[in-house]
Amino acid sequence: MARSFLLAAVAVVALSLAVGCAAKNTGYLDRDMEAAEMFEERNVLNGYTYYYTGSSVDPEAIIAIKDEWRLKTRLWKKVSPMTEKQLDRWLDNMNRNIRRAVFNKGAVIRGPQGEQIGLWYSSYNWTSIIADPGEKTVMVDPPSEGDPRYNRFGGFGARIRN
Repeated sequence: MARSFLLAAVAVVALSLAVGCAAKNTGYLDRDMEAAEMFEERNVLNGYTYYYTGSSVDPEAIIAIKDEWRLKTRLWKKVSPMTEKQLDRWLDNMNRNIRRAVFNKGAVIRGPQGEQIGLWYSSYNWTSIIADPGEKTVMVDPPSEGDPRYNRFGGFGARIRN
């Protein structure tokens, strides 16, 4: 009995530490008309690496991460090099789906202290972002239609801020 209690207490402490560390490094999405326009005008920015999630024909989301940051992921696919032609194809396909097109949003991906890490474009407005400014690494959860409070990093989801 005492051993079970001790194991439960250790598990609670470990979970609390993990959630606390994740919360301390939680980033967020900041709605930004310039970010939306950058994607919608098919501008490919120098100094950013582009990734997509979902279909290679009709992605669910596109992100551009500043080159000084490293995206830690197996869930996003890197595009190298990103071209205006590729961005044009994706945006055309994303906007053909009328159910999603009216909801496409641009946002700035921000770290825990509000620093800009990258850009986001998707009809989904929920994700989770965990950033380590010291290591210059970031994890961005792909969007999903599931419970927006769930994420793969053990913390809470981040909705685009207005």
